[in-house]
Amino acid sequence: MNKISVKAILSDASGILIEDNKYGKGLMKAVAAMTGRNCEELWKAFAPYAHKARTVADYSNSDALRAFLSHTGLNYSSTESVLAGYQAHPCLSVLPDVHNTLRNLKEQGIQFIIITDATVTAEQMRPALSVARLSDMVTDVISSKDVGVTKPDRRIFDYALERNGLRKDDVVFVAHEHDELYGAHTLGYNVIAVNYDIADNLSFIPEERMLATFPDILKIVSLKSND
Repeated sequence: MNKISVKAILSDASGILIEDNKYGKGLMKAVAAMTGRNCEELWKAFAPYAHKARTVADYSNSDALRAFLSHTGLNYSSTESVLAGYQAHPCLSVLPDVHNTLRNLKEQGIQFIIITDATVTAEQMRPALSVARLSDMVTDVISSKDVGVTKPDRRIFDYALERNGLRKDDVVFVAHEHDELYGAHTLGYNVIAVNYDIADNLSFIPEERMLATFPDILKIVSLKSND
């Protein structure tokens, strides 16, 4: 297997390093039960509110949820109950072998940069990363909340490269969602799919770069020498 020589890995966090948003899925199921609407319809309705929370400085995820729940027609009591549950959701749950994999990459000298479509700034994320024992192994965190755009917009990738003194051919992008992988691919990035949906058409990615688990990344990346 030919390895990809890189100076850094650009990676999504949710679904790669930490468990996907199980609380968000549970929230939508609860709202679906309250409103008689299906979860898929609710996720589509929530999308513009979520995008605003991820890209507008003074608009929080709680603001987005409150506006969305009002849109669904929930009464005040039900809305406040859902919001209280959201605000009490648990800390980040790190997926198996993530710590060992990140430690190995760091020992090789490969930088690891998180690019996340978050509803909080990178600075606000740092305490949670510290509690999850990820801080020391992550070189940088780029949040859509700081940049004002979400993946796979070219600007968030450009921002990550410029901020860390990297070029496109110095990095590989790791994600699990089709739109992010395909978007990065069309921008000219090498991409690796991890924990992806087998129903997705990922024919644009070489088979050896479609990985079942995050630790498998150690088999296909190596440190790129300085030019």
